Amino acid sequence: MTSAKLIVGVTGGAGSGKTTFVHMLQKLGADILDVDDLARQLVESRMDIQAAIRQQFGDTYFDSTGALRRRELGRLVFSDPAHLQKLNAIVWPPLLDQLKNEIQSWQSRTKQGILIVDMAILFEINAQSFFDQTILIAAPETIRIERLRTTRQWSDDEIQHRMQSQQSDEEKGAYADMIIQNFGSLDNLEQQAKSQFDTWIKSNLN
Repeated sequence: MTSAKLIVGVTGGAGSGKTTFVHMLQKLGADILDVDDLARQLVESRMDIQAAIRQQFGDTYFDSTGALRRRELGRLVFSDPAHLQKLNAIVWPPLLDQLKNEIQSWQSRTKQGILIVDMAILFEINAQSFFDQTILIAAPETIRIERLRTTRQWSDDEIQHRMQSQQSDEEKGAYADMIIQNFGSLDNLEQQAKSQFDTWIKSNLN
């Protein structure tokens, strides 16, 4: 990899503001890759993955058109660690392969730039080696809960189960190269995004 290219993984728990931070970096000029979107596309396009999910969890988690009922399956797996482990065993290996392919494709077509990868499960899936740097977006649990209630309309049970299924900020922070605290205003987060982007430009792309 040349110094003119930089690949950064951004992670954070539900409601941390991770994706908001990523989109701020995109507006500043970075390319972005959303791993949740990548996983969704993978499940929609791979009949073998759909078949494995049907076999493991049943037809009830697919609608009449054959589309995966993601929220219903999410309610099941995030409320039961055993179910979540089974789903991860189906989805994670091909997802890692696809992520690697997407990064390599970006590298092959890009002479100079920054790729930001939005990835909630970065450390859980042991994808650190894919990135030059990793950033954790952290926020107090009370703030994250309020964000999830207002922006996603999740129930308290959904919020609790999702948070319990994820590594804590303390666990993620032990692996992250950088931690950005997001407990203030959007303007504050935007200032942090611009400062970090400017640092990358000066140190990596000049």
